Amino acid sequence: MARCDLTELDTTACAHCLGHTDPETETKRERARLLNSGRWFPAQFPGTCEHCGQRFEPGTAIRMEIPSGWRAECCAEPAR
Repeated sequence: MARCDLTELDTTACAHCLGHTDPETETKRERARLLNSGRWFPAQFPGTCEHCGQRFEPGTAIRMEIPSGWRAECCAEPAR
């Protein structure tokens, strides 16, 4: 049975060895993908996603959808 050098877990049960990343890293990666698409930009001020009503903070990826209002990264289309 092989063990992970970082976590000491069996490599078949170790998220590190299986290539999984923590949720915070995934969120940052998804935000960067949106911001690099050219259609989204970082919020300057807090606001509300008009699509679902969830609050967002400065730095959140947002875009304007006319006439409905701001759409935040919480309601971005899934990556294809």
